[in-house]
This record gives sequence, C-alpha cells and structure tokens, in this order.
Amino acid sequence: MFCVGIPVLSMPYATKNTPYRTGYTCRKSISTRTFIHHNERNQYTPMQDINTTFRQQGYVVEPNVYTGAEVATLIAAIEAAPAIGANYRGGAQPFAIRSFLQEVPAVLPLVANAALKQLLQQVVGAGYHAVRAIYFNKPPIANWLVPWHQDLTISVKERAPVAGYSGWTSKNGYMSVCPPAQVLERIVTLRIHLDDATAANGALQVLPGSHIWGITRKEDTPIAPTAGQLVPVPAGGVMLMRPLLFHASQRTNNHAHRRVIHIELSDVLLPHPLQWAERVTLF
Repeated sequence: MFCVGIPVLSMPYATKNTPYRTGYTCRKSISTRTFIHHNERNQYTPMQDINTTFRQQGYVVEPNVYTGAEVATLIAAIEAAPAIGANYRGGAQPFAIRSFLQEVPAVLPLVANAALKQLLQQVVGAGYHAVRAIYFNKPPIANWLVPWHQDLTISVKERAPVAGYSGWTSKNGYMSVCPPAQVLERIVTLRIHLDDATAANGALQVLPGSHIWGITRKEDTPIAPTAGQLVPVPAGGVMLMRPLLFHASQRTNNHAHRRVIHIELSDVLLPHPLQWAERVTLF
C-alpha cells in the first residue's frame, strides 16, 4: 500500500470550528524557554514550557535560532552548490534538493549552531541523528499546494523483507517505505526557515494534537480546507513537529520565496538489514 500524503482522517469531518487547541510560539531568549500563547487576536500570554507544548500539540516554534547574517550565509552556501544531479529539482535555482546535507555539506556547520544544539538537546534529547534532509523552496515558478496529510515514509538504502515495513517505492536511488507507527513516533522534524513563512507564501497549517491519533488513512472523511491552525515562522526561526501531525500548506500568492531546510531526526536503529539512507550527526 502506498502511504505518502494521505489527506484524510478517521474521525468526523473537521472544520475551522472544530475545538482544536491553538498553537504556541516562544519568546526570543532560547535560554529562558518562556513560552507565549498565540491567540486569534495576536495577543500573547505566558504559557507552559517547551517540552509540554511539544508533547501535547505535536509542534513548537522557536523564532530566533539564526541571526540575519547566519541566514544570509546559509542561503549563499545553497546558491553556491553545483545544482547538478538527480537530487536537484529545478535547475540552477532548485526548488528542491534531496539528501541536502550530503549534496551541500558546507551548510552542516552553519545549520548546527549553538542555539540549535541547545534547542535540540532540550526538546529531542541524546542519540538523535539526521536521517533525511531536504531543501524546499516555493518560488513563483514552482508554486504548489500540499493537502492535509501525515508524513508516513522513511528513506532507507535498500529494500528488504522486514515485517511491518510496506509500501515500498524507489526515488533517486533510495528506497522509501512506510514503517510501523512506533518508528514514526520516534521521529522529530526540524524545519529551518530562511524566509518569513506567512499566510501569503504558504506557511504550514496544522491540526494541533493530531499526532496522537496515530496513522490515519480513512479516505471518506477528509479534512476541510479551512480547518487547522496557521503556523507563521519568521526567517531565522525553526519549527519542530511530529511527522504524524496532520499538516498542509497553500500556494504562495505574494511572489515571494519560502525557503525551508527540512531535517528529520530519529534515535531509532532500524531492524537488520535495513539502514537509514542518511545518518548525520547534528548535535
């Protein structure tokens, strides 16, 4: 069974009035970790700590992990990459780069700055490695929407008959497979924003708390397009999320870029003989 990008739920039809809890953002200082609730009136009230927020909501935003200079250096490193090979999509100005940390190794020390390491040590913990990294851009020439879905696959080096692993597909020399839910539950997705992500340029929408539903694939109960919580993230900010959190994004309508470095982290050792297609130490 192919299980990528399933835009459906096994629950009653969800709308914008469904009583999901709203998302959270946090204050500027990484050291204090004081969180503030982002409500519909754009007012901010002190709320709970980062780990509780992440556990309950399935995502959290840290807005000041990279300075403007660091973001500019990351962008320059990406633009200096050769943009040659099957992992690049879009030519000289790619809108996607797969195996990103391997294709553009110059970004690794830039990505793993002190602020990110501190954040990951607090939220993720020890033993995690980057097991998939992709660079995404939404320029005007490559503008797309992504329907409601969960991220249900991992990338491995080779196919092998292992119980619980199904839906095998091949892309660019790597195999993708749907693992058991227990594997997906041990993954944390890190999204590093190189541009402001807003409603105008396709910021993610999420259904807070939906990661606890597990793998959900019932096709006759889709999520309403207006459902969910918009998650704006400023340039230099990061979003941490669980892959089982339902999320979507719209097309951009302001002709601006929305460049994101998407890194999946896991502490899982896959059953023999399966091996992660990528495994890079970040912290």
